[in-house]
Amino acid sequence: MRRIVFAAVAILATSIVSFSRADSLSTGTYSTGDGTDGNQATPAGPVGPWTLTATDSTFSYLLRSVDQSFRFDQLTNLNAVFNTNPNGTPADTGAGGGSPRLRVQLDDTVDGRGVGSISIYLGDPPNYTGTPTDLNAYSGVNVIGSPDNGRYDTSGFTGGSPFTTYANAVAMLGNATVLRLGIVEDTFGTIGDKNITVDSLNASFVPLPSAVWGGAGLLCVLGLMKLKGRKTISA
Repeated sequence: MRRIVFAAVAILATSIVSFSRADSLSTGTYSTGDGTDGNQATPAGPVGPWTLTATDSTFSYLLRSVDQSFRFDQLTNLNAVFNTNPNGTPADTGAGGGSPRLRVQLDDTVDGRGVGSISIYLGDPPNYTGTPTDLNAYSGVNVIGSPDNGRYDTSGFTGGSPFTTYANAVAMLGNATVLRLGIVEDTFGTIGDKNITVDSLNASFVPLPSAVWGGAGLLCVLGLMKLKGRKTISA
């Protein structure tokens, strides 16, 4: 009987761990805003692909809502699928000047930091620059867990830093709720014009462990242990 109890405990433990670690794909609706703030993303609205351009006097962004409720430290994957347009109008010059960058809007009002966004820079460290070909290598690449110092910018929150790591961002804002995702193209001075086509913004997260499942598993184990004490059960 002891072997049965131990086997049951092992199966339940494995099931609980598997249940709590399964990634969920975040879903949501795309948006280019209401058209009054100068956003140059085309086409306007929720259906893409979208072309994002930027010059000294223009900028573009694409937003994506999240249908599920999860925290920043639950994110396991965040990426944008895109392609640069070096022969477009304007011609894309690649990464530089903090663009393009992914954005994660967070609600950290519980800790008093309010609502703000983390920026996550694309391009090659340490300055997050690169040619259009270099930049294309970041299409579909998961930025969660990146060890690169400075890829994460948490300066949108009190006590944040414009040049930090993923680990530091999680230590500061891990408990904050994710409200929205985004990608931004802008430029200035001699950095060069921007022009990319974005197919999608993608995120997945690990749901919090289920208290109900954990409690049911514990009751099953306790029940088996109680049966072990009955003389009518033999093993």
